Amino acid sequence: MLRARLALAAVVPLLLLSGCASSSRFIETATVELGHAPGARVSELGEDGYLQVQVSSNIGDDAERLKFYGSDAPKLIVVTAKLQPLAGPGRDAVAPEVPLLSYDVDKATSEDLTARTLAGGIVVKAGSLTGAATLTLIVRGVTESGAATLGPLMETIKKTPAAITGVATVLGGVPITAFQTFVVPMLEKSATSANRKWERKKEYTFQVSDTLDGLDGRVVAFVLLNEDKKRPPVATEVDLCSLEIENPKLCVQKDGKSVPFTTPYLLFDLRVSDYRPIDDLVAQGGPCATDRATLAKTADAIATGALTGRQAFLEDLLLKRRIVLADIRESGGSIDRLSRAAWRYQRLALPGTDSPRYSYWQRYMAARSTRLDACLDEALASATPTTRRTWATLLDGFRAIDAVDTVVHRYADDDDAPSSEDAAQTELALRRLNTAEAIPAIDAESRAYLVAGVSNASGLLERWYRSEVLRITGSASGPDTANRDLKKLLVKTRCTSCASIVNSAISSLQSGASVKTTEAAVRRDSLVVDAVRSGAKVDAAQSLSETSATPVIEQAPQKIEPPREAEKTTAAPVERAPAP
Repeated sequence: MLRARLALAAVVPLLLLSGCASSSRFIETATVELGHAPGARVSELGEDGYLQVQVSSNIGDDAERLKFYGSDAPKLIVVTAKLQPLAGPGRDAVAPEVPLLSYDVDKATSEDLTARTLAGGIVVKAGSLTGAATLTLIVRGVTESGAATLGPLMETIKKTPAAITGVATVLGGVPITAFQTFVVPMLEKSATSANRKWERKKEYTFQVSDTLDGLDGRVVAFVLLNEDKKRPPVATEVDLCSLEIENPKLCVQKDGKSVPFTTPYLLFDLRVSDYRPIDDLVAQGGPCATDRATLAKTADAIATGALTGRQAFLEDLLLKRRIVLADIRESGGSIDRLSRAAWRYQRLALPGTDSPRYSYWQRYMAARSTRLDACLDEALASATPTTRRTWATLLDGFRAIDAVDTVVHRYADDDDAPSSEDAAQTELALRRLNTAEAIPAIDAESRAYLVAGVSNASGLLERWYRSEVLRITGSASGPDTANRDLKKLLVKTRCTSCASIVNSAISSLQSGASVKTTEAAVRRDSLVVDAVRSGAKVDAAQSLSETSATPVIEQAPQKIEPPREAEKTTAAPVERAPAP
């Protein structure tokens, strides 16, 4: 059991009010930190999480009455609080006060003014802050006339939860609340007018330790001590009656038993979680809603930093997939818009089982993503057959770019020809690229990506076909055998430059050149290509291959390829085909 010793005599003096009017004595507050009981997911929180603060109280329930004496005693006690982030989103804006409860002094009853959630998700980072946030509790007294005015005003404001809680403002999202604008000034005036001092503030700063479990599960009590306590102060052992998260209570030990602590108090139960609904920031209208204004607001909300890094990344992924859905719904069959949408969709692969984000994705995002995919299928199903075929062809072509990149990166550090299996995969990818690139009216950027993919695939295949020509001409028993094998090789390729290599060898043999002469010519061409690839100018490279001299090779300008977006989380599956 969490336990803390509260020496009432040491915390605050017990105040005894006389019966005179305009007494400056009111209520004093003391804070007690009861330790913490981390939640079940602390080990999975990572580097950041959401600080949530739940509020409960015994005031007006099983607590002793708050009593006041004198003709000018307050008729109503209003307790508010504000949570000021010391770093991250919201730190530069003054946090608004959030109303917690009101207490009718005469009736000894209290009324909740909020859902008892002070903050729904302030982002905190482990080990990066000296203090996560400062909690300020404010207790004010209200005169009889002030109470008469406050009642109807609060009834009006309570009809709009966002106006009363201030949660969105604490998170840095919306303008200041109606409660802060209209009610707080009235409370301040009532508590300080006519020389009254019916206002008390108490601050407590939540510190972040090396890990987020330093905050998760911590409970802080604000004890209210009023004038009616005439008994001598004694040391009191205070603890939580249980570790239940919902509605925690304080208990004391009496005669060896745990009994409720009857001094008025408010408990602030801190929880650090790893997820908060995106609807807390912007109402989405469902996982398949594609209202452009909502999409833009969601993008802005993600950019504010009100989400943890992990959730922001995945929320952005889902948002971009919804934008693709919007593009498809609004395309009207336009190839230009479809090609843009297809390119974006291809880059938005979902986290795979090997991704560190996979378990988080499955827990919080997978269901929304599944529904979004179903909406995408519905949108395509309602499109024309031509639109569906175009979408499938474009998507297949863009996926082929990744298939080519995978093989190109594998051979990036050497000039060896790719294996037959890799050449087969690249040949298949090239055919998919050519099919997609042949679609007319696609947008210029998408076409540039496809052209770059064709160029990369052709460059890799040239190395393989050149090596095959050398193998055939080097092992054939004569020109006829070599010519026959080269023609078999020629019919398998869709690579234009590769076909030129093979055709050049066939023409050489058909013109009467020997196998050895043809092989030597292919090797010379290979030297030219390798030299150009390493940065030499074409004329210098040709000179190098034709003479025994070693001329100065000037550096060629680097090849500029179209910009590429960030790599996907998982590579797209690649079709397999037999070696050509």
